[in-house]
Amino acid sequence: MRCPACEYALWNLLPGPCPECGRAFRSDEFEFEPGSVAFLCGACGQEYFGTDSKGLLVPRTFACVACGAACDCGAMAVAPTDRIDPLADRGLLPWIDRGLDSDGRPRRGFFNRFFATVWWMTARGWKAVDGVPREAGTGQAWGFLLAATLLNGLTAALSLAALMAPLLLGGPGGGFAVPAIGGGAVLMLGMLAVGFVGWSLLSVLMAGLLAHGLLLLTGVCHGSLGRTLQAMIYPHAVTVWGAVPCCAPLTSGVLYLWSTVLACGTVKRMQRVSTLRACTAALVPGIVVWLVIPIGAFLAVANVPVAILGPGTPPPPTVSVEPATAPDDADTPEAGGGVGAASGEPTDPTASGPSEPILGEGSTADGDSGR
Repeated sequence: MRCPACEYALWNLLPGPCPECGRAFRSDEFEFEPGSVAFLCGACGQEYFGTDSKGLLVPRTFACVACGAACDCGAMAVAPTDRIDPLADRGLLPWIDRGLDSDGRPRRGFFNRFFATVWWMTARGWKAVDGVPREAGTGQAWGFLLAATLLNGLTAALSLAALMAPLLLGGPGGGFAVPAIGGGAVLMLGMLAVGFVGWSLLSVLMAGLLAHGLLLLTGVCHGSLGRTLQAMIYPHAVTVWGAVPCCAPLTSGVLYLWSTVLACGTVKRMQRVSTLRACTAALVPGIVVWLVIPIGAFLAVANVPVAILGPGTPPPPTVSVEPATAPDDADTPEAGGGVGAASGEPTDPTASGPSEPILGEGSTADGDSGR
């Protein structure tokens, strides 16, 4: 039983203005499970239980059996019984349901709360956030986003490792084909996983801040920044379906588009704004954060060499080396003893003068005859 305007809990309060926002309310404008709540006499506190299809009293007006005071169903305070949880009267979102059972044990475990929330957001759409009470902390929403991001990042890394397995395990005996490739691949996967998780959290934070700023600029905002962040975080539950092996490359775009559409509805319901304002607050930050910033970062990185070298820097000079040509055989003395040999004329060895004296037989260079 919560105020339709601000979701303030109205249990055990006499009908009138809401203590949070001032909106007037009556007890008979709500619907309950028959017999699950007690209507209290305003004079003596006598309990009465509703029996009609809406869980209201029949008849609506009567005299109290204990004190005789006139009672009106719509003007009586309503108290929850042990059949319902005051925090879960509208269906508490499973992720923030930390209640205990009769034995003092948690009703839901970690995986139960996580995957039940994924199913709620998938089946109920933006109506699922009706189960997020105003007093729910934003830290719980960030915890859910971290768990979903880690799951998506883990499955993406395993899928990439499976695709790279033939390259890494192509060596003899099933070992690494190139040991350096194995270590580099593990390092690359680790860096990609850390970057994926960091960017996912940072992008949602930036989108939430931009969305809340747009809500403040376009009119009255009925909730805090934390409510806007919750409205932007929980729609990411549907992206967990991309963790199904080999489905992420085929469905990631559709799932993120789906989560953006859900964010339009969750912002509308959690901030109580018009459809136009909700769509503006959800779509514009999504376009800026997930399209404009990544494209701008890519172009900036691509232009780094140009920024370093400068647009007018000439390209480095190129040196061309021509192959050396072998000399003609006719021009070498070894081919025929000179130019005369090429023309067919006999050559005179004394024409240019001997380089050394010509010695007769039996003589030496000193002019003595051999002995």
